[in-house]
Amino acid sequence: SAGQTPTFLASFYQQEEILRLLISYGADVNLPDKRGWTPLMVAVKNNFASIVRLLVQEGNANQDIKDKFGKRAIDRATSIEMFDILKQINTETNETKTASSQKTSVPR
Repeated sequence: SAGQTPTFLASFYQQEEILRLLISYGADVNLPDKRGWTPLMVAVKNNFASIVRLLVQEGNANQDIKDKFGKRAIDRATSIEMFDILKQINTETNETKTASSQKTSVPR
């Protein structure tokens, strides 16, 4: 066994609906296989844009996890498109967090 979790396999085989279901049931999208690869890394490496978005936006995948060679998901990107997608997701996430924190602050 390569230690691959259901979320890893759903990501590898581009099974978006299964992955969404696993996430909705609380599956940990950050569990690595024996090489230290996470579902996000395999999705980035294979240019699976919709899977990357799902893992990060709905699964809150940690983009800073490193594999056994010290590489993060973004280091596995094989196309400019994937770099752009990760950059866009990070920008959207930061904007959402900023907007959310502004809504929750109560003036005194």
